[in-house]
Amino acid sequence: MAVIADTLRHLDGSLVLTNLTAKDGGRYTCSAAIPTLTTVAVLEEPEADTSTTNDTSTNAAAYEPSDTSAGYENATTEPYDGEDVDGSSSSASSAAASEEHFVELLKVNVKVRTPPLAVSNFYVRASTIIAVLVWEVMPNRTGGYAIRDFTAEMRKMRESIDEPELPWETIDPRHISPNARQLEIYHLIPNTTYEFRIWGNNQLGAGEIVTILATTQPRMEEKGK
Repeated sequence: MAVIADTLRHLDGSLVLTNLTAKDGGRYTCSAAIPTLTTVAVLEEPEADTSTTNDTSTNAAAYEPSDTSAGYENATTEPYDGEDVDGSSSSASSAAASEEHFVELLKVNVKVRTPPLAVSNFYVRASTIIAVLVWEVMPNRTGGYAIRDFTAEMRKMRESIDEPELPWETIDPRHISPNARQLEIYHLIPNTTYEFRIWGNNQLGAGEIVTILATTQPRMEEKGK
């Protein structure tokens, strides 16, 4: 069972999950701890005793302090094996008729939506003055929302570590079509190393950036020297 550490609990019973990542998505179970001797209304199979039955699948109503008739469908119970507030075990407290059981209230699917993840298989085909950026987008890496567009940038690499890094330049078009999977860049300098980067954008913002280096080919006359 997965437990999310960063949560905010409110007195009204709601639960706010914070600092989530895509890996936190999945199916979660919401349960409530109630005393063993608490009366739990049974909607079906009235003969069943939910206070002593483990892992049942009867449609039992969840315990409400002021109204035992308000029900939750598909509620199941299982013994609570933790410790009480005073540090004593639940087995010890059962002698005093205060052992707690967990009543399963509902199951929910948590889907975490994020900015797009990094594009896949990003590489560059470079000639003397032209470079072609090529990338792929996997369906499960869009962040849960459709990609609106891509953004690509480039800069020439400095020739020595003593030189300052050049600023990034946005490659036209500034908003690359979400259906595009390659982009041609012209007017490059032969035999020069460039740094390229690209990322996707959806309604939550800019996604993960992928960066790559590529060197243009020398001119033909330079090859013959």
